[in-house]
Amino acid sequence: MAAWRTVFVLVAAISCAGCSDEQEFAYPDLVAAKQAGARDHGLIPNFLPPDAQDIRQVFNVDLGITWGCFHAPRGPDSVRERLTALQAERMSANIDPSRFRIRDWWPDEFRGTVAEVYALKDSGWKMRVGIDAKVNTVCYFRGRP
Repeated sequence: MAAWRTVFVLVAAISCAGCSDEQEFAYPDLVAAKQAGARDHGLIPNFLPPDAQDIRQVFNVDLGITWGCFHAPRGPDSVRERLTALQAERMSANIDPSRFRIRDWWPDEFRGTVAEVYALKDSGWKMRVGIDAKVNTVCYFRGRP
């Protein structure tokens, strides 16, 4: 009987070797993200403007953390307005989730200290949002409270 348990555990461990505790999502725009239920499940942060495009995000299931980026086609002002409405505080900080598996789509500009970063709480979670106004890219990292 013990031999069967050992075999079962080994088979389960090998079959799950490729399993990941991270789920990656990509949406062409906020409308598609909403249609997929991402807003309802709390995966998409509240500060994304209605015209957000090329939304990419990773959700770490085990830790409950999220990081992602999107393009703001009308520029960073719409994002700044939404962050201000959410009482975000401006700071100069790092938002790079490099201790986790960073993705190819995470911009190099966000791998160190970013000049324009905002700190806020989103649905009770601590969040840092970085804006690269030169290319209208916004990236964020949401972690535990």
